[in-house]
Amino acid sequence: MRSVARCLLTPAPDQEEDVLARLAVTVDDPDEWSPSVAIAGAVAGFVADTLLHPFDTVSHRAKVHPTSRYGSFAGSMGLILKEEGLRGLLAGVSVTASYAGPASATYFAAYHALKDRGLVFAKSERDKQVLYLLCGAGAELASASVFLPCEVVKCRLQLGENPARATGGVVSRTVNYRGPIDAVRCMVREEGLASLWSGWRASILQDCVNSAITFLVYENVRAVIRAWTGKEPTAVASFAAGGLAGGMAAALTNPLDTVTARMMTQDARADRMGFGSGIGDVVRTAIAEGPGSLWRGTLVRVMHAVPSAAVQFAVFEAVRTWLDGRSKPPAAPPTPPPPHGTVEQSRRTTGAAAASSSGSIDGGTHRVAWEPAGVWSTSGFEWRQ
Repeated sequence: MRSVARCLLTPAPDQEEDVLARLAVTVDDPDEWSPSVAIAGAVAGFVADTLLHPFDTVSHRAKVHPTSRYGSFAGSMGLILKEEGLRGLLAGVSVTASYAGPASATYFAAYHALKDRGLVFAKSERDKQVLYLLCGAGAELASASVFLPCEVVKCRLQLGENPARATGGVVSRTVNYRGPIDAVRCMVREEGLASLWSGWRASILQDCVNSAITFLVYENVRAVIRAWTGKEPTAVASFAAGGLAGGMAAALTNPLDTVTARMMTQDARADRMGFGSGIGDVVRTAIAEGPGSLWRGTLVRVMHAVPSAAVQFAVFEAVRTWLDGRSKPPAAPPTPPPPHGTVEQSRRTTGAAAASSSGSIDGGTHRVAWEPAGVWSTSGFEWRQ
């Protein structure tokens, strides 16, 4: 979002030694969207989601089993390694690696594009808070709507080598799919094409609420750091802000995530939906298992979300800063002051004098920069003592 207005200052006729000056007024949003946002988002999503996939597997197992078999993180990790080996923890990682980058690129690009446009209309601090919530939800909606089938396939594969054992018998299959392609083929053949969008309502609701909370907390923590230090947060600060935001969002939305995980992993055929056919049915089934069933796996999920969000935001900010730095043109060398005497402008003048100044408008939302529209060429002057 950049608008440029140019003003032409015309010298008075009796001022022959004056020169024409062009002043370029640039209104620049420091968070304006650029291709670096999508690239940085893709790198951040791939690194965070792939690196921490085992944590996601443990969290997923804790939610889909009707008892506390996968209750604690250490116990769950040890149980999976004992029964299935390292392959059990890495089940579905190929799917994660294939779609995490594009999904995260869409996610960050949508958020910054929406935020960039929304800040124009945010007239108060309250407006900004609402904007962060809406942009976070909108970004997740854009990403989840496209990549939801990948999430469903990943969740099915994360049940490990024996889905029946992983779900306490809710899923009847005792042998899991051989891989992503086999999973898609079998699901479409046995359960219909709609099975690839199993639990889409619960998934989008959970994702949007989680993302809205994450960005609301993240933006406010960064604002506090910026006000305290007087400069943009570093990668370490972004790491801390992202971890705090991701952990809070994960804890608050765990019940929704439990419902989503169960709807995605169960058989999509109506006569085999062990957890229930709708969000309400799944919630009632979970409550019947005990008062804390919807919160099962909260600690494991937070342990996954904190490092995941921290790494994702830190990598995003670092990569984006690096890309933006490479794309900026080198600064022009300063123009030397003229010697004492009379300066006569020749017809070979190739530029115009420029001045620079800076200020702020819109409560600090935008920056106003006075940039040079041209630079004097040294060959454009003739000096006489």
